[in-house]
Amino acid sequence: MPYDELGALALLAHIPQEAVRDNPDVVAVSALAERPEDLDTLDACSTGSLRRAADLLHLH
Repeated sequence: MPYDELGALALLAHIPQEAVRDNPDVVAVSALAERPEDLDTLDACSTGSLRRAADLLHLH
């Protein structure tokens, strides 16, 4: 997605790294990079539909 289409999310790019480095949510999301399957789960859950998420993850 182009930067100019991010809207309010573009503001996140202006937050100094040292300000977010110790934030528990940022730490948790960063840990997901070590486990790609967790990123798939997070991505699937962002669909807003449990049925769609289950379908994308091949779960019943």
